[in-house]
Amino acid sequence: MPVRPAEKSLTRFTWDDYRTWADDERWELIDGAAYAMSPASTTRHQGVVGRLFSRIESQLRGCPCRPFVAPVDVKLSDADVVQPDVLVLCDPTKITESHIDGAPDLVAEVLFPGTSARDLRQKKALEPPRVCRRQLSLSQAAMAADSVCR
Repeated sequence: MPVRPAEKSLTRFTWDDYRTWADDERWELIDGAAYAMSPASTTRHQGVVGRLFSRIESQLRGCPCRPFVAPVDVKLSDADVVQPDVLVLCDPTKITESHIDGAPDLVAEVLFPGTSARDLRQKKALEPPRVCRRQLSLSQAAMAADSVCR
């Protein structure tokens, strides 16, 4: 398992490596590089995520799409595994017992000071077909949103 705090290193990891790591630690893989997630988000972050999830869930009632809230593993490829704050999935065949297998239809990230650079650069830059159809980044400090449609 990688040593905390994980940043870009020469070691590249895969989905199989990722699945052997302790469940009590949160990690993401981007292009095979392991990144340690923040140990716990702030109450403000949780409030924004909770309200966003609640609004999305209420808008999806009666639709086949399902919202999910972190932590849930999203396996985009053997070298890319992320845990978006909120995601929406419209293809039930991508839902497994342990993770989402494939790109969601919507990914929302509430930016956290310690991870915002990674959320805005590396995660947003994942190339198709690994990315979702829409990405939404929300700044808790500025209460601003940035949406990218692919």
